[in-house]
Amino acid sequence: MSRFFHGVDRDDRILGWEPRGDEWKPELIADLCADCNLVHIVDPFQSDPAYGHAIYWRLHGRKGYRYRYTDEDLAALETKLRARAHLPGPKYVLFNNVYSRDDALRFIQRQDPSSCVPAE
Repeated sequence: MSRFFHGVDRDDRILGWEPRGDEWKPELIADLCADCNLVHIVDPFQSDPAYGHAIYWRLHGRKGYRYRYTDEDLAALETKLRARAHLPGPKYVLFNNVYSRDDALRFIQRQDPSSCVPAE
């Protein structure tokens, strides 16, 4: 992994890593991300990122991919994002569930329009 990320041509792209499974300890994730200059990708309802100057959140559904986020979930997500507004890098929120489009649009409607750029 280290050899790959040290050798890849980034072309000014931010690269991220979303480790899966319980065997990845936060200290190891932070060390690998720091060494390879990666953003730690997380579901913010599961854990906080261990490393990164940017935020990249992937929301897989709180109870699986068929989960539709509630207004309370979106409010909690908004609070989590607002608490990290001071971080210098970009902030990405990706809904990766069956209702991703609807949930993302509902989340965007809660935000300052100038702060959101929906993906096409």
